[in-house]
Amino acid sequence: MTSLAQSLDGASGSLTPAIVISTCALLFTVGSFWWLYVRPGRLRMVEIRVFSAFVHVDESALRIPVTLYNSGPKPLVVVDLRLQMSSAGHTATAATKLFRTTIKPSSGDVEDFPHPYVVPGRSVVTKFVDFAADPSVMTTGEPATVGLLVLISGRGWRKVGGSEIRTDVISSPDAYISYSNDPAHWPTGQLDKARSALVSVRSRITPTE
Repeated sequence: MTSLAQSLDGASGSLTPAIVISTCALLFTVGSFWWLYVRPGRLRMVEIRVFSAFVHVDESALRIPVTLYNSGPKPLVVVDLRLQMSSAGHTATAATKLFRTTIKPSSGDVEDFPHPYVVPGRSVVTKFVDFAADPSVMTTGEPATVGLLVLISGRGWRKVGGSEIRTDVISSPDAYISYSNDPAHWPTGQLDKARSALVSVRSRITPTE
C-alpha cells in the first residue's frame, strides 16, 4: 500500500509541471483564437471636421461624413443611422435621407437610398449621409451637439459617438454648401453673416406645440 501511494505521489509530482504548461498553452491558443477571430468589436465614430447644410423654414438637411471604425475582427452590419441633435435647448432626432458620393453637394451626387452596409473587422468605412435635420435646431445661432445612433444587425440601436457641428457658421442657409468646423478656415465676418442669416430664417419658423 505504501509502495502504491509513493508511486502515485511520484507520478503526481512529475506530471504537475507538464499539466500546468499544457493547460497554459491551451488557454493561450484558445484565447488568441478568440481575440483574433471571434471577439465582438464595437463601432466608433470619428470626429466630424466638415459638413454641408441648407436651412429653409419648412425643411433642412445636414450632410456629414459618417466614419465608423470596427474595433473587432468580426464584420458588423449597419442597418440604419440616426442623429440625436441639440442646440440652445432645442432637440430633435434626424433620420437618414440619402447616401451621397461626396461631402460637397453637386448635381448627380446621389449614391443611393439608405441601405444596410458592412463595416469589416478592424476597418474604417465612410459614408456621406444626408440627415433630415430640424430647422429649429439648425437656426439657433449656436453650435449643435450630435450623437450618432447606429442600428447594428443583431445588436439593436447603439450610440457610437458624438461631435459638435458648428451650425452657427451657416451663412447662406438657402444654398446647400459646405462649411468647416475649424475656425481657422472661416473667412472674416463668417459668424456675423451667419448670425443675421439664421435670425432671418428662425423668425419665420412656426413654433411646434
